[in-house]
Amino acid sequence: MQMFMKATNNSKMEFSLLIANHTGFEIIGYEAWKQAADYWITIFKHPSYLKINGKPFITIFVPQGANPRGLAYLQEAALKAGFPGVEVACNWSGKLEDGFTIRTHYNILPGYGKPSEKHPYSELVEGNIKEWYGTPEQPYIPVLTSGWDRRPWEAPDGYIGGDIETSWYFDGRTPAEFGKFLQKMVDWIEQHPEQTTKEKLALIYAWNEIGEGGWLVPCKDDPNGEYLKVIKQIVLGN
Repeated sequence: MQMFMKATNNSKMEFSLLIANHTGFEIIGYEAWKQAADYWITIFKHPSYLKINGKPFITIFVPQGANPRGLAYLQEAALKAGFPGVEVACNWSGKLEDGFTIRTHYNILPGYGKPSEKHPYSELVEGNIKEWYGTPEQPYIPVLTSGWDRRPWEAPDGYIGGDIETSWYFDGRTPAEFGKFLQKMVDWIEQHPEQTTKEKLALIYAWNEIGEGGWLVPCKDDPNGEYLKVIKQIVLGN
């Protein structure tokens, strides 16, 4: 991120923070959240930082670990810094009164924590679609989980040595099926403006979660970047 912020061509892309406050990286206590907020404010000032309704946008990975007083301080600090506030998103669920103004996901995974077994890609698609809902008070940024196959990590001889929860894996992902999935998300956004952000933001999991089967980066299985071409065609129309 620091390299991107210093790059001479960073005006071509906006960016925002996702705070991965999961196990091993928790922000604990009000004072720690204040310290984090003060640092985030310095990043919000970058000209390429993503804003919603004119407010810097930030996502909290584990909303249950957030400090409501700390999030309230973030809003106060943003106002003092000249921003109209901060749009704070939670992954999965978080209460508006606790400081979460937007809801989203990191990914959506049917069969997580269940024994490893093969399921059709269509089940992953439908599992995502049923979670796409928001309200005018707390809009939802829809997430598309492009794929999920964590066997390289889950296997006894895998990356993490099998010492993690197992899950279903989904077979049948192709650029064509991915494209149909993406089109469904675009259609949902167009058909439900009252449930999502006016900027029509969406998220795709993920660029390079290769060990989990969620990736878009060109690689041996996709040397010509067909998944990226599908995104360009559907989102930009070319």
